[in-house]
Amino acid sequence: MACKQTMFLRILLNILLIALVFLLVTVLELDLGVRPFKQGFYCNDESLSKPYRDSTVPTVVVICVGTGLNLVVIAIFERLAAHRERTNLNETYGYQRGSFLFTQEMIQFYEVFLVFLFGTAIQQGTTNITKFMTGRLRPHFLDICRPNYTAFSCVDERGQPRYITEDVCTGPYSYKALDMRLSFPSGHASLATYCMVFLVMYIQVRMQPRRLHLMKAALQVAALWLALCTCLSRVSDYKHHWTDVVAGALLGGVVAILMVGVHVRNFTNHRRIFPETFGIRTVNIPVCPVEPFSNTYIFTSK
Repeated sequence: MACKQTMFLRILLNILLIALVFLLVTVLELDLGVRPFKQGFYCNDESLSKPYRDSTVPTVVVICVGTGLNLVVIAIFERLAAHRERTNLNETYGYQRGSFLFTQEMIQFYEVFLVFLFGTAIQQGTTNITKFMTGRLRPHFLDICRPNYTAFSCVDERGQPRYITEDVCTGPYSYKALDMRLSFPSGHASLATYCMVFLVMYIQVRMQPRRLHLMKAALQVAALWLALCTCLSRVSDYKHHWTDVVAGALLGGVVAILMVGVHVRNFTNHRRIFPETFGIRTVNIPVCPVEPFSNTYIFTSK
């Protein structure tokens, strides 16, 4: 009984932890009084004079495609891995809670996708904290700000360009007025790179058959191309300076590598993950004392 309670308590704590991190990220995203660092500008700064454009790749597309691809691929590969293990070992494991049966592939999917979500929370949190702490102006800043040039002078008493720090914007206040100060690093580049690098590394670890090595490479290259297209669109849409995109891509890639590197055993070792995580007795690794065959089942393939 204690093992069962520990199992579900661990699942609940994992979910609450990820929800808390995402909640903190949401507080920064919403207009709840949190303001970014206020940088100034020069009147004739061409790097801030680009026109405003809608995003070629909207945020919702990055989230849905990045998360959706990982969800689908992880589900398929864990199903195939569990089937391969059943074939090789002639048995598999499951845990029944009431009328619901947690199969091996379901629990392994939970383990891997939990790592992905936790990494996403870290990546988003780090990106947004950096955005608000630096407050770098976007390339379309002047188009949104619309400074009232008659209310101030663009040069100082020596005739040199003056760094404007006053609030001289006349554009209507909206989310754009807040977002125009959140250029560094690129959130799109960070999230897209994180999702695709995580997917590439997961495929590298889990797709083992040698005869499919070209298919593996094709899937990995396609994933990286998606991330690359997203990154390049942020420059062509005048949403970010190229250095913002590079920094975002590096941030997302590093977080993905760390997540896979720290939790790589979750991708490769079913026989240890299953009992360690859920307190289920197995033939080789008894983790916690349970009554013989009490809510723990070994299914033998016919």
